[in-house]
Amino acid sequence: MRRSIFLLAVGILLFPENYALAWSRGGHRVIGSIVYQVMTPADRAAVISILEQHPRFQEDFESQIPSGLDADERGEWLFQQASEWPDMARGGPPARQAFHRAHWHFINKPLFLTPDDKDALEDNVDVNLNLVPPSSNFDDQSMNAVQAIKNSTRIFRDSSQPASLRAVHICWMLHLIEDIHQPCHATALFSQFNFPQGDKGGNNVLTVENGNLHKAWDIAFGTSGSLNTSRNTAITLRNTPGMDAVGNTAVTELDPDFWLDETAHISEQEAYSPSVKGFLITLEDNSEAINDNPVPLGVPYLQNLKKICDRQAIKAGYRLAAVLSLNTPQPAPVP
Repeated sequence: MRRSIFLLAVGILLFPENYALAWSRGGHRVIGSIVYQVMTPADRAAVISILEQHPRFQEDFESQIPSGLDADERGEWLFQQASEWPDMARGGPPARQAFHRAHWHFINKPLFLTPDDKDALEDNVDVNLNLVPPSSNFDDQSMNAVQAIKNSTRIFRDSSQPASLRAVHICWMLHLIEDIHQPCHATALFSQFNFPQGDKGGNNVLTVENGNLHKAWDIAFGTSGSLNTSRNTAITLRNTPGMDAVGNTAVTELDPDFWLDETAHISEQEAYSPSVKGFLITLEDNSEAINDNPVPLGVPYLQNLKKICDRQAIKAGYRLAAVLSLNTPQPAPVP
């Protein structure tokens, strides 16, 4: 118990309140700022002109803009709000909840705790791994994150589509391309005892420090969604030595299939690190439930997690800036 309390305290010190959420509210807004800062003024203006046609622009954007912002600050705030908006659609009035699409936020590419688990479970895993969106149904609610990214991108880039629809899918592009760079949005772990149906992207892997593994990876950039906090965090990240090179290299790969494989590899090697897997294997061997035995992540794990999250945020931001530019060549369009 003392060791658990100590680790929890260390986690709080490593990730104080202004560095608490990565791909929750704080992180989406930080990456939204990175996108805005990297884009050219012309590309920003083109995106904002469409975004202003959003069917809920008055209720969910205009009415919530902080007072006293100049034109540049307003534009950056709109990018932040658009990045978060698909999560906002989970709640609120029914008219906003109508835009909620639960399955679009993730893809559970299967990982297996041990080779024995793979042999026993692989043939029965029921996961949508199709990477091609439906050709006729642009609002299929069963799409996974990769399908939904491709779907939203084709709608955004099709000028014959209504501006209001393109505006909604600008929000989804921002949000989902950010999500697919979070390791626990790309994979699910399967094992015979604790996770025969998968661990739901780490949500079912309880941890000592942060509630669960998914949340541990969600908490790297702060719960604050204020314009200045998110903007300053984005500026600090971009000015960190080496990060500009990370971003410029990232934009050489604009295929969502590549992003999935890249993030899934990080998940397998880092989110489910040897220490995490070792702990989980011990539970399986002893038929002990994860609910009674949370995983102690430890300080080195959390420090490494923060470094990875920084790089993933930069990659997501730079790639989004490229994909949202109508002048940037894109991968072959989806039919």
